[in-house]
Amino acid sequence: MNRLLRKYNRILLAVFGVGLMIVFLMPQLPDLMAQFGGRGSEIATMGEDGKAVTREDWQLVQQQVQILQRLEGTQRLEGTLSPLPIIGSIGNDPDRYYLLIHEASQAGLIGGAASAAINPDDVLTLSSQIGFPPAAVRQTLINYTGIRRYLGRIQTAGRLSDRRLKLESRKMLDGVDARYVVVPAKAESGKMPDEA
Repeated sequence: MNRLLRKYNRILLAVFGVGLMIVFLMPQLPDLMAQFGGRGSEIATMGEDGKAVTREDWQLVQQQVQILQRLEGTQRLEGTLSPLPIIGSIGNDPDRYYLLIHEASQAGLIGGAASAAINPDDVLTLSSQIGFPPAAVRQTLINYTGIRRYLGRIQTAGRLSDRRLKLESRKMLDGVDARYVVVPAKAESGKMPDEA
């Protein structure tokens, strides 16, 4: 036995050393795998069709919930961040917030910064006050406005199907700002306008 241990001591040391490292790192293994696992990895599925919820989506939702919590704490935004119809406040519930964003976007009620009536200067001020990037604050306010519209529609509307709700939201959010110019034109002499 001693002869066997002396002959293979380096191999045994390597094998058992790696085994001990694995055993001691096992409690930290999920965190390490999450760091190296990639941002687009699927962490859950949602709905009957099995829509994938990626780790990146979930981190954005958690960031937006943190932004909403900080915005609810600021006195400056009492008018902007009014309580949501039916549910009141998001609180610390990223699951509910993710589902509300999904439903509002499916209904077509999440628009852009113009539809949410967000002033870019206010976004920069809020960003510096709460310590999050301006793009994240702007998207959070856009999503919050869309959720407020969605819940307001549900609260005030009669029984609407999903298709009807999407149609109504398209009517509400469709609009075009256009400037038209009249260009005078003359037909060449001797030719019909269709031939010109």
